[in-house]
Amino acid sequence: MVRAALKNPYAVIAISLIVVLLETGLAAMLSLGGCAGDSSRIGDYLSGITLPPTQPKELATPIQAGLVLAMPETELVKPTAPSQTLRERLADRIKKGLQDTQRVDIKQVAPPLTLRGDGLAALNLSQLRQSVKDAQVQQLFVVVATSQSAQPVLPYPLFEVQLFVRMDLALVDLATGHILLTEVGREDYDMEDRYDGVKDILYPRIFYRTRTRWAGPFKLVKGDPYVALGEETFSGAADQLVMRLRERLTQS
Repeated sequence: MVRAALKNPYAVIAISLIVVLLETGLAAMLSLGGCAGDSSRIGDYLSGITLPPTQPKELATPIQAGLVLAMPETELVKPTAPSQTLRERLADRIKKGLQDTQRVDIKQVAPPLTLRGDGLAALNLSQLRQSVKDAQVQQLFVVVATSQSAQPVLPYPLFEVQLFVRMDLALVDLATGHILLTEVGREDYDMEDRYDGVKDILYPRIFYRTRTRWAGPFKLVKGDPYVALGEETFSGAADQLVMRLRERLTQS
């Protein structure tokens, strides 16, 4: 039935419109499902660490701090989860991007942390202090990386996986346990492949989710397409986080 429908040009147009509507709806649900706007959710992962009782003073720069990247256990079992090596590279990527502003001086990048379960209220002040004890810093950039995925319906034999990644950041005062600033970076990419396992010059491929399916650019994948999708999207979210934080620090 599907093969017969695909021979009808009107059916092909109808299927294409349905696909666009489906993925637009899925994207909207994932974008709006968490919280309004681009508010950071970093407080959800912290325990006993709060905003200061009064408006914090303007941060003195350069900010001398440590940096730690954390991910929940539930995230690390996903096929798109970054490996230990990639998590270390992501932390270094964030460090380099922030230090290029000359308003941040990262004294130590701690080994990546794994948060129990879904990570909610899993990070306390003692853990954060322990993670950078060798650096003797009073402030710490804490980044928690998470993702959501969706799979819109495509005509057989194609299938698609959409990955939405966010990185939530807080700058924590290790002496007081107060959050000095928060930020979030988000990115999303798609992976498209074939159920029948046929490998050709077009699949599997990764592309920026916002309407580049038809015109590209595409990144063709030679290895595991889920791993490649995760690497591309988590790296993009790290870059978005750095860009937003750099803008704030430059304006301050």
